[in-house]
Amino acid sequence: MYREIKQEELKYNIALNYLYFMDKEHPLAIGKGLWVYYHRHVASLKLGRWLNSDEIVHHINHNKLDNRVENLEVMSRAQHASEHNPKKTTIIPCEYCKVEFMAIRTTSKYCSDGCKHKASVLHKEVTKEYLEPLIWEFGYSGLKDTLNMSDNGIKKMAIRLGCNIPPPYFHQKCKDKVTRMSKYLESL
Repeated sequence: MYREIKQEELKYNIALNYLYFMDKEHPLAIGKGLWVYYHRHVASLKLGRWLNSDEIVHHINHNKLDNRVENLEVMSRAQHASEHNPKKTTIIPCEYCKVEFMAIRTTSKYCSDGCKHKASVLHKEVTKEYLEPLIWEFGYSGLKDTLNMSDNGIKKMAIRLGCNIPPPYFHQKCKDKVTRMSKYLESL
C-alpha cells in the first residue's frame, strides 16, 4: 500500500508525545512541513485504506510511543472521548435525526455538524411577522422550547430579521405589575 518507513526516518514530537515522519507525498500528510503521524500510518496499513480526518487512532495501552498494530484501534471522536472520560459522556438522541449518540458535553444536542446545520436551516423559515408578536407576548425564554433555540439565539434572530424587540426586563416588569395588581385586588 505504501513504502516501508525506516526507524531512522521517525522523529519525536515532545509536545504531543507522538512519533512522526516527513513525507510530502503521503496521503495522511498534514501541516506546513507535511509530516505524518506514525500511528495513523500504521493503523491505515492495518485497515488497508487511508484514515479519514474524523477517525482517531487510540493506543490501547495508553502508551503513545507503542505503535504496534495490536495496540492501535481506530474509532470516532466521540468513542475516543468516552474511552478517556467514561463518566463525562452520555447517550442521548439527536434532536434533528433522533439517532442516539454519545454526547461529550452536557450541552450537545446534535449527533453531527450536519444535523446541527440542518436544524438551523429550519429557523430560516421564521419571518419577522411570525416572530415579533411572539417575542412581545412570551419573551425570548418563553419561546425556547417552541423554536428549539436558546433565548440568546432567538434574540439574535429577531435582531437579524429587524424585529421591534422589547426593552430589557420588559417581561419581568409586566409580571411584577400583574402580581402587584392581583395582590391589590385581593386586599379589597
